[in-house]
Amino acid sequence: MPVGSYSNALLKFVLVHYVEIMHGKITPAEMSEFTKSAGRKNPLETAMIWRADLDQAIHSLSPRGIWAEACKDMTDTMLYHLGRLDKRDDSGPIPYPLSTMQRVLVNDCILKGCGKVCKRTCGKNAPDVCWNENIITRLRHFLNGEGRDQAGRFKR
Repeated sequence: MPVGSYSNALLKFVLVHYVEIMHGKITPAEMSEFTKSAGRKNPLETAMIWRADLDQAIHSLSPRGIWAEACKDMTDTMLYHLGRLDKRDDSGPIPYPLSTMQRVLVNDCILKGCGKVCKRTCGKNAPDVCWNENIITRLRHFLNGEGRDQAGRFKR
């Protein structure tokens, strides 16, 4: 994707439809707002690219965590259990579970399916404020290359 091509509204859309994209059940009609040109040729491929990019951005929130490894064979059940992992356990097989921001995205955006909420929080004249707007903005900055150093880490 070209630099600057991701918006908060697109990231919210991909988060809300994450499971549908994972199962290949997203329709061109659902994506019509975000695929005005080339994406209409193969909308499922476009959605899969969005999801892969989003997975990289979610992983960037906690690089030592397990998100990148879990995405390889992600299932609905796995998403549910990842959302419930909340403590670091040095004795178990998962020393670094999801960070708080990753867990919030999984629980509030992906599992909860807050599509109605996101419709009220997208756009300039949105009547409501998304509680996760700061996390989604951070994902957008990562994907668009804004505010990162040469190694890809966020600048302080």
